[in-house]
Amino acid sequence: MKKSLSIILSLIMLFSAFPVMSAYAVTFNDFELSLKSDGTYEVTRYSGNNAGLNIPEAYNGIPITSIGVSAFNGYTTEYYNQVITPKSLKSIGEAAFYFADSLNNVVLNEGLESIGDNAFDSCKLLTKINLPSTLKTLGNDVFADDVMLSKITVNEGGKYFSSDSTALYNADKTKLVKYPSAAEGDSYKIPYTVSEISASAFTQMRYLKELTIPLSVTKIGAKAFSNDNAEYNYSITDIYFLGTEEEWNKITVESGNDILNSVTVHYTPEDSEEGEKEDPKEDPKEDSKDDSKEDSKDASKDDTKPSESAVKKITVKKPKLKKVMRVKGKKRVVKAFWSKIKGISGFEIQFSTSKKFKKSKTKTYRIKKSKTKKAFKKLKRKKKYYVRIRAYKTVKGEKHYSNWSNIKTVKTK
Repeated sequence: MKKSLSIILSLIMLFSAFPVMSAYAVTFNDFELSLKSDGTYEVTRYSGNNAGLNIPEAYNGIPITSIGVSAFNGYTTEYYNQVITPKSLKSIGEAAFYFADSLNNVVLNEGLESIGDNAFDSCKLLTKINLPSTLKTLGNDVFADDVMLSKITVNEGGKYFSSDSTALYNADKTKLVKYPSAAEGDSYKIPYTVSEISASAFTQMRYLKELTIPLSVTKIGAKAFSNDNAEYNYSITDIYFLGTEEEWNKITVESGNDILNSVTVHYTPEDSEEGEKEDPKEDPKEDSKDDSKEDSKDASKDDTKPSESAVKKITVKKPKLKKVMRVKGKKRVVKAFWSKIKGISGFEIQFSTSKKFKKSKTKTYRIKKSKTKKAFKKLKRKKKYYVRIRAYKTVKGEKHYSNWSNIKTVKTK
C-alpha cells in the first residue's frame, strides 16, 4: 500500500511540474523571460545575435517590466551595439549590461524608475546617455570604467536627478553624482550648491586637468577620485579648493581616493580685495628691499557666484620667470622675479621642495597683478627649492590660467 501511494505521489509531482515551468519561464524572440510574483515578466537572458536589441513590451498581453541581474552581460556582449527599452520597463537590474564591449547607443524609456549597481559598468564604447525624468534611484558605479562617456543628460521634469549638459547631479544639485570620464574641456567648476561628491564621481578621467571645488563641499565619497584598471593616464593634475588648507582637511574623505595624494591642491579662499594699480616705477631687478608685506592673496575681485553659461576660450599669456635667487646676508630667504603682463587679474606662484610640485610639499600663493617679485622666508638651510608661476584672468567669475612658466631651482645656504 505504501509503495503504491509513493508511486502515485511521484507521478503527481512529475506531471504537475510541466505547467509550472511553462508558466514561469518562456523564450520570446530570443529573449528569455521569467514571470515575477507581481504577475509581470522580467528579461533574464538574451540568446540571439542581433546587433540591435529592441526589448519587447509584453508577452501574451503581460507587460515586461524589468531587466534582471546580469541579463545581458557575459557571452552575449560581443553581438549587440544598441539597446532600446520599452515603455513598460520600470527597472534595470545590477550589472545588466556589464562589460558590453560593443554597446554604443542606449535609449531608455520614460517610465523607468530604477537602475541597479554597475548596470552599464565597463561599456567602453558608450559615448553619451540620456536618463528619463521618471528615474528615482541610481545604483553605485553605474557608469564606472565607461572611458568614452562624454555626456550625461536628464529629461526635463525630473524630480530626483538633473544635469548641466555634461555631469549628473541630484535634483537640487547638492550632490554631484557622476562626471563623465571623457567629458570635453580641461577644466570644470563644481557649483556652490554641492555639498557632496558621490562615490566614483571622477573615476578614469581622460581630459579634465583642473577641477575647482567650492567651500560648500563637506564629503567626498569612496573612490570618487580613482583610476582602477584604467586604460588611460588619469588627467586631473590640479584641484582648486575655494578655502583654506585647514578647511580642506575638515572634508570627510572616504577610502579609495588615491588620486588626491598625487594631484596638486591649491588653497584659494575667495575674497573681494581690489587689485592695486600698475606701478610703472617698480623695478624687478631691485632685490635689496624687503617685500615681506607682499600680499599672497588674490589681487582681483572675483564674483562669488558661479557662471552658469559657458565662457568662451580665453588665452592668457604665460609669464616669464626671470630669476630665483638667494638674498645675500639672509641665509633662509629666497626671492623670485618675473615680468608684468597686461590685461590679467593676477599671478599664481608655487614654491616647493618637490620638482613635480606634489601637494604635500608645495605652497601656492596668489599675487597681485602689479607685483613682479616674491620673497619666501624662514626656509630650511641647505635645501633645494623649485619655483614656477602662471598668470590668470577672471571672466564672469571663472578663472582662466596660462601655462606654467619654466621651473627655476635654488638652494639655500
